[in-house]
Amino acid sequence: MTDFNDQELSTLSPIDGSIVATRAYPPSLAHLDQVVNDAHSAHLAWRTESLEHRKHLVHRAVDHLASRALELAPELTTQMGRPARYAPAEFATFKDRAVWLLEHADDALKDEHVDEGRPEGFKRIIRRAPVGVCLLVGAWNVCSPSLPTDLIQPPLNP
Repeated sequence: MTDFNDQELSTLSPIDGSIVATRAYPPSLAHLDQVVNDAHSAHLAWRTESLEHRKHLVHRAVDHLASRALELAPELTTQMGRPARYAPAEFATFKDRAVWLLEHADDALKDEHVDEGRPEGFKRIIRRAPVGVCLLVGAWNVCSPSLPTDLIQPPLNP
């Protein structure tokens, strides 16, 4: 186990406690504010893209990640402590779930009309609208099949 360090964060492997990665903490609160502002600006630009284009780009990212399964498998094993023999299935399941979400995005994100049984002249619509920038903090032992819901849905939202 390593000592606490207020300058950087180390990720330890659950296999043997070795350091897998070390990252510096942000240098200041102002830097964090700038990161959030930059993410918000990117979000405003992203939401102007059509759903078809967003789906296309997300699909390309999923394909790219899945194509690197053999290269990334040792990293997954080291970081999660899961036996290496399961790594290929982790990536295949990730891709299967991600593609399913992409295929169902149109229906999941379309406007829902809820006028049935309402007085004439009233139009009620449930419209999916983004809340804003999301921060995903995953547990160290989260397996990749559960990630599509967290990683694929937000980029598809307008």
